[in-house]
Amino acid sequence: METFFIQINNLLTIPPGNLIYHLVLCYALVGAIQSTQIFRENQPAARRAVLALWILLVAQLALFLTSAFVWQGLIPAQSILPPLDRAINVLSLIWLGWLWLSPASSRMDDTAAYILSLLVAIYWLVNANLWNADTSSAAYNSTVFSLGWELTGCFIVLLCGILLVIRRPNLWETGTAMMVILLIGYGLQVFYTDISANYAGWIRLASLAAYPLLLRLPQRFAMPVPAPATAQPAVVESGRPLAERRRYSADPRAATAFLQLASETTPNQLVTAITRAIGQFMLSDLCYLIAPSANSNMVTLQGGYDLIREEALPGLTLDARAVPQISTALQKDKVLRWAEPENYQDELRELSRAIGVNKPGTLLLIPLVHSNEPSLGGILFFAPYSNRKWSGDDQMYASAITEQVIQILRKSNL
Repeated sequence: METFFIQINNLLTIPPGNLIYHLVLCYALVGAIQSTQIFRENQPAARRAVLALWILLVAQLALFLTSAFVWQGLIPAQSILPPLDRAINVLSLIWLGWLWLSPASSRMDDTAAYILSLLVAIYWLVNANLWNADTSSAAYNSTVFSLGWELTGCFIVLLCGILLVIRRPNLWETGTAMMVILLIGYGLQVFYTDISANYAGWIRLASLAAYPLLLRLPQRFAMPVPAPATAQPAVVESGRPLAERRRYSADPRAATAFLQLASETTPNQLVTAITRAIGQFMLSDLCYLIAPSANSNMVTLQGGYDLIREEALPGLTLDARAVPQISTALQKDKVLRWAEPENYQDELRELSRAIGVNKPGTLLLIPLVHSNEPSLGGILFFAPYSNRKWSGDDQMYASAITEQVIQILRKSNL
C-alpha cells in the first residue's frame, strides 16, 4: 500500500505525469466558468463567482507554464517552482473560500480576500529568496517553509469550512465537502509528507478530487423549476385540496385600487395608490416606488404599501454603498431578481433594516423606463413574509404593469 501511494505521489509531482494534475484542475475551472457565465446578466452573484474562477484559472495556468519551462530546462527546477507551487495552492484556497462564502457583495469578505492574497505574495517573495540562498541539498518538503505553507493551508480550509456551516449560503454543502477533501489532503501532507520530494503530492491528490465539485456551482444560480402540471394538489386533514397561493390578483380590491389612482391628487397619495394597486396585482408583501435620482450615492424610496398589514409605508433614503447592486441596476435600467435571499444576505439585511422588517426576503426590481426616454425610477417588490420565489413569469407580468405606471407618472409630473 505504501508503494502504491508513493507511485501516485510521483505521478502527480514528476513530469510528464504531473500534466494530468494541471489538466484536470484547468478543465474543472474552465467548465465551471462556461456553465456559470450564462447567469452573469441577471445575477450579480454569478459575476462574482466568475471573477473568482478566473483568478483560480490564471493562477493554475501560471503554475502550469512555469512547470513547462522547468521541464524544458529553461528555468532551474529548484529555484522558483517549489515555493511558487505552495503559494498558488494557498492563494487558491483563499479565493475558493471567497467563492463559496461570499456570493453577495460583502466589503468585509472582499477586504479579507485582498489582504490575505497580499500576505501570501509577500510570504512567497521572502520564502523564494531564502530558499534560493540555501546552499544545502535538502528537498523542499523537509524545510520549515513547506511546513509553514501546509499549516497555513490547514488553517484557511478549516476556517472556511466552519464559516460555511455557520453562514449556510446557497449550495453550502458542496463548498463544505470541497473544504473537507482539501483539509484531508493538507493534513496528510503535514503528517505523512515525503521529505525527499519537492512538491505536495497529497495536496495535489486532494485537489484532483475537490476541484470537479466546482462544476456544481451553476446550481447555485439556477431558478426554481415550477411543479409539473400533472402534480396532484395537496390534501389537508379534512380531505379538501389545499389550493396553491395565487401569484397575481384580479379580485375587486385590486381593481378598486387602480380605479382610486384617478382620484388621487397629492404626490404622497398618488405614490401610496400606485404601490397599493401594483402590490394588489402582484400579491407582493411590500411594494415601493423608487424615485429617479441624479445623485448616484443615494437610492430614494418615495413610499410604498404593505399588503400584509394593509398600510402605507413612508419614504426613505438608502446609501447606495450599502445596496450597491440595487443602485447599479437602477443606474443601468436593469431588472434585478433575487429568488434566493441567502445569496445576497448583506444587501438584503441592510434593506430589511431600513424598511423595519425582521428578516430578509426575496426581491424583484423593475426599472420604470420606456424606449430611449429618461428613467422614472423603478418598482421594488419585496417579500420578507412569504419569501416568494420570483420567477421569469413574475418579471414579465410586472414589466407589463409598469407601462401603465409610467404613463401615470408622466401625467402627474411626479
